[in-house]
Amino acid sequence: MENEALSLLSGFGAGVLASGAFWYILTRIQPKLTVAPRAAYDPLTKELHIKVINRGRKQVSEIRANLRLVERKGDGDELSMHTLEPITLYRDQVFGMGGKENFGRAWQLYPAWIFRAQDSERFIDKLEMTDSGERRLVFTLIGRHALTGTAKIIRTTFGLRNIEHGGYRTGNTFDIVSEPTRFPLSAITDADDSEEGA
Repeated sequence: MENEALSLLSGFGAGVLASGAFWYILTRIQPKLTVAPRAAYDPLTKELHIKVINRGRKQVSEIRANLRLVERKGDGDELSMHTLEPITLYRDQVFGMGGKENFGRAWQLYPAWIFRAQDSERFIDKLEMTDSGERRLVFTLIGRHALTGTAKIIRTTFGLRNIEHGGYRTGNTFDIVSEPTRFPLSAITDADDSEEGA
């Protein structure tokens, strides 16, 4: 009986360890998506740009994004947050992003993407109207690791101090320059999986 109990306990312990190791591995191979800490506002096109980079080596698929103007009121138990309005992105879904080694490789799945918001001037002006509470743009992103299917959700907020005039430098950087990279409009709107100046 004692040997049976020890055998059961050791089997149970081995199962717990195996399960823990499995979940640890899954958490280690989540998508390594990162969102720019500052949004870029292009005064020429009046668009707000938010850049996302895949810092991992594996591809990321099924990327979806959402942008909302949110107001926060009160603190502690009186804290409340509500969406003032959803903001339309020119494209809120991306089929996939390549691994970081694809930077500089022609014709490969690119590891960066710039989400572009319509009617930006109007809702940026509303960020200044903070008499009733704090207002921010709330950007939510989800993507799946192409190999394991594990998902990662990221939420980033942008106040007026987190929006900079200009455009993102191309490549594996979130640097914003005063003169954005320009592409013909047709190259941005017609290409199904273009880099969009990312």
